[in-house]
Amino acid sequence: MWFNFDKHIDQEKKPHIFLCLAYIIPATSFYADQSEDDTLENIEKDIIKFSQQGSIILCGDLNARTGSEPDFIINDVNDTHIPMYDNYSCDVIQEKRCSYDMKVDSRGKQLLDLCIASKLRILNGRMWGDSYDKYTCMKAVGSSVVDYVIVSEDLIADTFFHVADFLSTLSDCHCKLTFGMLASYSPKNKEQDITILFPGKYIWSETSTQKLQDTLCQPNIKNSIKKFLDSKINLSEDYIEQAANECFNIIDNAASKCLIFRKTKLKGVRKHKNKKWFDIDLVQKRKSLISKGKLLSKFPWDPIIKGSYYKCYREYNKLRKYKERKFKQNILDSLDNLRDNNPKSYWNLIKELKEDNSDGPENSIQSNVWFSYFQSLNFNSDKFKDRLEEISKKVKN
Repeated sequence: MWFNFDKHIDQEKKPHIFLCLAYIIPATSFYADQSEDDTLENIEKDIIKFSQQGSIILCGDLNARTGSEPDFIINDVNDTHIPMYDNYSCDVIQEKRCSYDMKVDSRGKQLLDLCIASKLRILNGRMWGDSYDKYTCMKAVGSSVVDYVIVSEDLIADTFFHVADFLSTLSDCHCKLTFGMLASYSPKNKEQDITILFPGKYIWSETSTQKLQDTLCQPNIKNSIKKFLDSKINLSEDYIEQAANECFNIIDNAASKCLIFRKTKLKGVRKHKNKKWFDIDLVQKRKSLISKGKLLSKFPWDPIIKGSYYKCYREYNKLRKYKERKFKQNILDSLDNLRDNNPKSYWNLIKELKEDNSDGPENSIQSNVWFSYFQSLNFNSDKFKDRLEEISKKVKN
């Protein structure tokens, strides 16, 4: 999947930036033999086309192992004794990559050839955020580097790259790759509407009018009103502001004695809610699993740490499935007794079994959408108009 970033990111240095998100099936997979197209070759064709218009960023799970082999031409410098094309540009980046994974497979060699031919550079094992090329894929049979972020040579100076610690709750075996770019742009100044949230409101009912009138007739409120009316009138800005505040305080004081005040609720960040069957035992087990996953990222070659992590991983999955199955079974057992005795509780339990509200009435398709859809089904397109007329004539004859 290709994305084209707007040229306003940096118009002087990088007129366009093309980002490719890719996943390539492992070469040993059964599905790899079923496909006739070579995904990496198709990506290379796209890179050749887009590199003429701007810089390239290629990232994703490429299932290629490149070890620490160079992705550039070694000692590619200007040499007057070697004849070169006038427009030939040498490989500026001559820094070798470091890697925990030293294996190189056939697809890895193909990826390295692509980088050399297209002047792309692998960020894994080359940047400050991942100077040792940490493993990006953790499995029981072994760890490897198969996830990459690869950029054009001119983008390296402006790019940040980092490989996060392994989190089993985020992915089953992959680590998260993070990269960012420096961008120079000038946002347009727009006049923004400044909205001030109202502090709240009083609940108004049919009896509120009489209650407020009675409260305004109380001695202390009447004295405040009399004092306000007897004050000297001044048309200055400060006096008008002060008079408005005094008038508001009188009405607010009276309303607070007889009416119910409701504060405005601020919209906060939604907190993730666990499933009802996800109890404290699972929470503690998940924390332990995350901790062991981070430790595995730091010491992926330690057999004791690896064995401890995968043991905890199996126990967590087993406990999670058991808790969910037990929760649903308890509800099903309760349904048999509640259907006739307590129908309301019966339907509440039915709702608890739903995983989401996607089938709820609030998310149903509107009637006009249905109408437009079925109307379009019976519409004769102009594309087939001549063909339909020809068929109609043959049927009549």
